[in-house]
Amino acid sequence: MKKRRLPARILCAVLALAFSFAGCTSTDVKSNVVGDYNLIPKIASKDFVALGLVSISTIEMEIISPFHFVTEKSGEKITYDLFLQEARVLYPETSDIINIRIDRVDQNRKTFFDFIIGSTRIVKYIGNALAIMYTDSLEEVRDPLVGRNDVLPALYIR
Repeated sequence: MKKRRLPARILCAVLALAFSFAGCTSTDVKSNVVGDYNLIPKIASKDFVALGLVSISTIEMEIISPFHFVTEKSGEKITYDLFLQEARVLYPETSDIINIRIDRVDQNRKTFFDFIIGSTRIVKYIGNALAIMYTDSLEEVRDPLVGRNDVLPALYIR
């Protein structure tokens, strides 16, 4: 009886090992140092004037019912359009916004019984950006600027 089970166990172990190796995939990573990134066409360069800082604060609330039957979301996240609207209110001549930074502050309390009794999650978003106004186009050169396509430069500390 033991002799019959041994080949079946070996066969199961070999199949499990084969399926585990067959399920593995390699990761396809794109880097901005070489490859497709460097094939982006040149964008027209424009000069700009900084108008001032734009700050936005929003709150998003998620109410989760007991046993996660219903989830209600209210409030909003910070979007590019929200930044641009606020920038145009503060500086009517705004063309664009740059240097966008958004902080996310979770104001949550988790307990062991949240799944049973339900919970409320509150997330506050604080964003800052720089409003700019485009002026003149910069002089175009025939050839693009020379760049590197190997590795990022190393920092040398002396």
